[in-house]
Amino acid sequence: DEKSSDEYDYSSRHQKEMGAFDACIVFQVDFHSPRRATDALETDADYRNWGYILVRKSGGLWRVLTQGYG
Repeated sequence: DEKSSDEYDYSSRHQKEMGAFDACIVFQVDFHSPRRATDALETDADYRNWGYILVRKSGGLWRVLTQGYG
C-alpha cells in the first residue's frame, strides 16, 4: 500500500547493514506499557501509533528494520 511504499524508500537506505530485501510491511499499533516497564518505555503509559517496519527478501523471513515513533 502507499504507507509501505513510502517506508520502502526509507528502509532501502539500510540495505547495507540489513542485507538485500525486496519487500516491506508497516504496522502501527497502540499499546499500554506495564507497571514495571523496561528502560526503553515509560512505566504505565499509553503509546499511540507506535510503528514497526519489517523487511524480507524473496518470500523469506520477516526482519524488524526499525520500531518506535518516526
